[in-house]
Amino acid sequence: MNNGENEKRISLTLAQWYEQNKRDLPWRNTHDPYKIWLSEIILQQTRVDQGLSYYLRFISSFPDVFSLARAQEDEVLKLWQGLGYYSRARNMHKTASEIVSVYKGVFPKDYHTLLRLKGIGPYTAAAIASFAYNQAYPVVDGNVIRVLARIFNIDLPIHSSRANTLFNELALALLDKVNPARHNQAIMEFGALQCKPGQPDCSVCPLNELCLAYSLGVVDKRPVRKPTPIRKKRFFNYFCLSNGRHTWLQQRKNKDIWQNLWEFPLYETTELLDWETAMAVLSKFLPVPPTELNPDLPSGRTELLNSKTVLRSVQNLNHILSHQHIQARFFTVLIPESVEALPAEWSKIELNEIDKLAVSRLTEIYLENHMNELDFNSSSDIC
Repeated sequence: MNNGENEKRISLTLAQWYEQNKRDLPWRNTHDPYKIWLSEIILQQTRVDQGLSYYLRFISSFPDVFSLARAQEDEVLKLWQGLGYYSRARNMHKTASEIVSVYKGVFPKDYHTLLRLKGIGPYTAAAIASFAYNQAYPVVDGNVIRVLARIFNIDLPIHSSRANTLFNELALALLDKVNPARHNQAIMEFGALQCKPGQPDCSVCPLNELCLAYSLGVVDKRPVRKPTPIRKKRFFNYFCLSNGRHTWLQQRKNKDIWQNLWEFPLYETTELLDWETAMAVLSKFLPVPPTELNPDLPSGRTELLNSKTVLRSVQNLNHILSHQHIQARFFTVLIPESVEALPAEWSKIELNEIDKLAVSRLTEIYLENHMNELDFNSSSDIC
């Protein structure tokens, strides 16, 4: 059997498998480029089961590109909260504005025009062109790369330029030019459900007779990945202040992770601070010096009523990103209601208003687990 016949057989087998095994997902039941684009941006670096709820919330809040363009960035970031890679959300918002202002709300049909939009690369442009307009562009994502690397036994590191060229050539050779949308959905779904990253069941795979990696016993070694990069270590010390009704947050403005998201006042160091050093640092910003207390013994309203500033607790969190490992320490500090003279960049926020803000992932985790330590007036363990 020659290469052309193999390619046709692979493509046909994928289409047949897809019709029998495809998941019912809302973005597959539309040709609306806005909804397809939205789903593709959300699903980058995100599992379908996680991304689905975000997609439905975005569609509910912003049913078309005009409503997304009109939104404030804070609204978009708040809905995005928890997905990570916040630059995707910011780029998505900017692209919506450009489509409305430049293209009158109509997504371009031309692949190369799509590529010029913020946050749209070859993969997303191909997805929109294929799924919305049934144009013959191969969609090459991680699932597709894994399928191709195993079927054709590609031993090149997947992020190398040679591998990128080869995977695109192979994807184009397999592409069903008559029904590219179905083909692209099929090979992506096949990679997600059948040709999975870990321990795929190759014995029932409809392509096992054509899979070179399977015949050579190297399925678990394909695709070839570069070594995991060394992550930069960072140490974040957060001051979580509360007077029982308010806390103080600041917005990250520098070009760093979580840009424009809200978080507790941050003091970054070369190692985590102990509680005594942290209180010494905080005393530079507070008009009332912190009282020395054992952070392992929660202290509450008695000290507060005596107009003392109280260190209530210390919490440690780890957060690992693709290129950074952040160790964080949260110092929860109770302060008198009379304290007002705090740094201008610290915004006073009512505790019951925090959930309206888009916060950084570390701040989100802290609030999910320790909000009661800030809202001590409603906490049953505070007398």
